[in-house]
Amino acid sequence: MALSAREIWTQGVDRMKDKIVLPSMWEALDYAVPITIENGEFVVGLPSQRFSLSGHLRNPGYRRTIEIILSELAGEEVQLRIIEGTTLADWERTKQREALAAASREQEYAQRRKQEEIEQSWDSLYDRIVRAYSEQPYRQLPQGKALYLQKALQMVSEAMDELYPKSGEVDDLTERNLARVIDRIANNIGAPPALVAYELFRLRSS
Repeated sequence: MALSAREIWTQGVDRMKDKIVLPSMWEALDYAVPITIENGEFVVGLPSQRFSLSGHLRNPGYRRTIEIILSELAGEEVQLRIIEGTTLADWERTKQREALAAASREQEYAQRRKQEEIEQSWDSLYDRIVRAYSEQPYRQLPQGKALYLQKALQMVSEAMDELYPKSGEVDDLTERNLARVIDRIANNIGAPPALVAYELFRLRSS
């Protein structure tokens, strides 16, 4: 019959003290309370007022010694997990907090990744606007500038359909990226940016 976490810890503590001759570590071992073995982790807890002792248990060299002893007694490879609190309820709360933190990190990562993708899309549009001007025949003449403006505004309008929030709530970053593109078009044809923006919105409203 497999030993419980408490039985393993009780048998293992003396062996740990034989291997690690350090009074402060002994104190940490004495205050540590075995809670459970779960998913390859041997969970022990320290009361809040003694949690500062957890640093001794986390020391890589000492920790490995403890894990070897626990693994031998458990009959399986386990890793030491130290939490604040000494009950199974404390362990459940720890897991819940970690799950919420992981979900929050994943959400932040997804938002950051989406923002980076949007930035790359705006950069791509900017490059296309620049390239379209360099490829425009007679771009120094009024009619060439007009044809370029027509083409560029169509490109921007199509990009806005993809890059602008469907909800209609536009954020500061989106507006600044659009302004950057408009400024580039205006600079290419020597026109006021506000006039280019006006023509863009007129195109989109038609």
